[in-house]
Amino acid sequence: MKSIHHRRLLVEVASSVISWAENRNRVSSLLKQFFFDEDKAAHAFWNIDANDFDPFRDLASVFLKSPSFSQNSHSLFKLLQETSSDVLELVIHCVERMLRDYIDKREHPGSILIDFHDLQDLFI
Repeated sequence: MKSIHHRRLLVEVASSVISWAENRNRVSSLLKQFFFDEDKAAHAFWNIDANDFDPFRDLASVFLKSPSFSQNSHSLFKLLQETSSDVLELVIHCVERMLRDYIDKREHPGSILIDFHDLQDLFI
């Protein structure tokens, strides 16, 4: 990539076209890389139709392992709440990651409580 500006533009385009791209595998592959260095890549989850979540499970799993998850998880949480797919395993991984981050960073308790609040409906 020539510059950070070009890379950020590519992240924005990939995030925007994730659900309708003819070659969604290529877009997903790019986003998986961007999760590790561009926070805006998480915006892709806003553009995925909840009824079409299953092809993006792997993308969500990679996102959970990325540094972007800690500060950009809300878009994934919203998608997990809206989908009718079985996402219990992903929700459990989200909670495990949130707890690890909290223990490692000793963040203010309010930040983790907001994240748990976002996920609470998935446990009912």
